[in-house]
Amino acid sequence: MRKIIMLFVVSFMCSCGNVGADSGTPALMPTYPHGHSNSLDGGALTAYIPITQLTGINFFTVYLQSTQTLATSGTWYKIAYTGEYYDTEPAFDTVTNYRHQPHISGVYAYSGKICGRGTTTITNISSAISKNSGIQTYTIFPNNDSFGAGVDSCVPIVTTYISMNGTTDYVEVYSKIIGTGTLTINSSYFAGVLVTH
Repeated sequence: MRKIIMLFVVSFMCSCGNVGADSGTPALMPTYPHGHSNSLDGGALTAYIPITQLTGINFFTVYLQSTQTLATSGTWYKIAYTGEYYDTEPAFDTVTNYRHQPHISGVYAYSGKICGRGTTTITNISSAISKNSGIQTYTIFPNNDSFGAGVDSCVPIVTTYISMNGTTDYVEVYSKIIGTGTLTINSSYFAGVLVTH
């Protein structure tokens, strides 16, 4: 069981893809070939293992189904993950709160990726994993390059290990874009797995 869990963590955490400008809009939904799981790298397969090997492991993968508009530059917004590939517990709310609130206590590994743009400019894009509404408690990864109009800038949701009590604790993902014009998150995925219990 320990080996299987570690393989799964590697499959989700081994690559955050290209941090910076992507050419074109990344796919909103990655492809799962031949019944395998993968992590999203601008729509590309970065790593996978057969889902049949993951029996009994507590994990989830959710994704952004449609473009999310951020109304104000420099303001944190929660990512509304409404698409779900896997949620073995299940414990991810894709309807109302867009959060992971596991019923099993332990340490969870979380990771993912966010891609966004501004129709005029985008100066930077940041991601954060929030535990119990503490927005800057865990990971914030700013990308301080400056990109032109209509070009996606992608930032990883940096791999974070968080202790969850299995009852009231929850995690959410937030993003902030500093830019001009219409600011949008065009694609994002978020994944987590229980690594110790």
